[in-house]
Amino acid sequence: MAAIGARDGLAVVGARLAGRAARLAGYHATSLPGLVAQRLSPGIVGRLARDVGPIAMVTGTNGKTTTSLTLAGILRGAGHCVLANPSGANLGQAIASALVGRTGRDAAPDRAVFEVDEAALPALIDQVEPAVLVLTNLFRDQLDRFGETDRIVRLWGPALTRKGRLPVVFCADEPRLGALVRGRADAIGFGFASAPGGSAGSVTSDVATCPLCASALELEWATIGHLGAYRCVACGFARPHLGLAVRVVEDRGFDGQTLGFRWGDGAPGDGTGPREASVAVGLIGIANAYNAAAALRSEEHTSE
Repeated sequence: MAAIGARDGLAVVGARLAGRAARLAGYHATSLPGLVAQRLSPGIVGRLARDVGPIAMVTGTNGKTTTSLTLAGILRGAGHCVLANPSGANLGQAIASALVGRTGRDAAPDRAVFEVDEAALPALIDQVEPAVLVLTNLFRDQLDRFGETDRIVRLWGPALTRKGRLPVVFCADEPRLGALVRGRADAIGFGFASAPGGSAGSVTSDVATCPLCASALELEWATIGHLGAYRCVACGFARPHLGLAVRVVEDRGFDGQTLGFRWGDGAPGDGTGPREASVAVGLIGIANAYNAAAALRSEEHTSE
């Protein structure tokens, strides 16, 4: 950990003591140390994050944990020391806990992957300078916390505007995310190249409406719920360009699946793209194909 100010140093000591006491009492102490650190030294998250190296933030309704773990695994496999919050605790105090708890091999990470709660995202990206933001999807499974998912979009919109030069890797098959990043030159979409087998039906009650004009979206095909290839007949809003296209090459049942990826622009063989890869993953299902695509497409922004 790089040299820090006296107040931050006292906050780190206090946070570690609180965490040690909580663990002795039988608790996991995933958030308490960070809460103590933030109370003792407001803004400490941003200051401690400065010496971590490129940081990826992953948020969305579903897939945050799997995407974060996959991305961290890719980076570790490339030889990086990665700081993360692997417990799934993803509020601001949990990120603070990960930062103040660095010891031993993790004392000087050269990369970080943080899973971030949807509502906590705006405050965190104002404190931390992430190298990439990953947006997985928006589903209506937390209505007790957020009401409609449009509220999350309203939270994220101003935050993204404030971070004008932040690369955003987003699910292009998600209409609301496509609208949210519309016009950003640094937005990179991932999604299915075509309809995966057996995915024509929707498995959720989400209604696919245009996020720009509220007209009904025309779905050419769907994967999960409202995700898929969409177009609004009324205003012309449609699924953005895919910066990475994924397809299921082989479904290996409970053993996982083999995924095919295609990304990049340019003519084949000219050194600029598109590139293709086939990867066997120990994860099953369409949702995890999305998670793997998100991790693969965001890796390049944290590996440089």
